[in-house]
Amino acid sequence: MSDQVGIYTRAPVPPPRRLLVASSKGGCDKSTLSSNIAAAYAARGYATALVDCDLQQTASFWLSRRPKGSD
Repeated sequence: MSDQVGIYTRAPVPPPRRLLVASSKGGCDKSTLSSNIAAAYAARGYATALVDCDLQQTASFWLSRRPKGSD
C-alpha cells in the first residue's frame, strides 16, 4: 500500500446551452430552483436568460423586486 493520498479533480464542465425545469406538480420549487440556477451561472459570467412560463410568474415577480442597478 502507498502512504500517499491522491487528490483528483475534474475539469470544469461548461453549463448546458438549455436547461428545462418542469413538473406538473405545483409548489415543488421549480421557480426557486430555476432562479437560483440562472443566478449562479450569471454570477460566473455566463450569458444567462430565464424564461418564466408559469402562470404565477414567480420568477418575473422576484426579478421586479431586485434593487435597480443590481444586474
